[in-house]
Amino acid sequence: MSSGAAGSAQLILDGYNVLHAWSSRVAAAPPVPVGEWREQFLLVLENYAAFVDREITVVFDARKGKADTQALSSHVTVIFAPPRYSADQVIERMVRETVPGPGTVVVTSDKMERLLVMGAGVATMSAQLFVEELLVAQQELSGFTAQNKAGVPPGRKGVQTRKHGQGRGSSQGRPAAARRRQVRSR
Repeated sequence: MSSGAAGSAQLILDGYNVLHAWSSRVAAAPPVPVGEWREQFLLVLENYAAFVDREITVVFDARKGKADTQALSSHVTVIFAPPRYSADQVIERMVRETVPGPGTVVVTSDKMERLLVMGAGVATMSAQLFVEELLVAQQELSGFTAQNKAGVPPGRKGVQTRKHGQGRGSSQGRPAAARRRQVRSR
């Protein structure tokens, strides 16, 4: 798998399968070479992996006839299958020859690949479902970034407190400072 400890939670992506699902969801994507799409997608994955703090290994079919492995960051590793091998075969070998952790998930929409991986005891997820999760995380990350630029402390988004005086008879309706004063005075 990747350089992480054996047994750690990890996502293993069928690269072009997930890239295709992602590119079909990106609005008005300009016609660009596949290599540029791939690089743009990998940047999105790096941000996602750091945001959810999870290792991701992306396996693509061979690039210009040679195998290659590169670590893009501490969270994302990219593998290009060797000549005459598919990304599916590399993923199957990864699952067979290593001991995936309990949180390891293979992401692909290839039904046969999903069956083979599940038969080895590893969870799977469709590329479409993963892309949905990726897009939701991008929105959350965008909101978090916008809050930080506006000077909103992290963790305050969506926090609602009751007005002072609500819920009399219990300390839960009072602001935290009032609850602390109440506890100290007992």
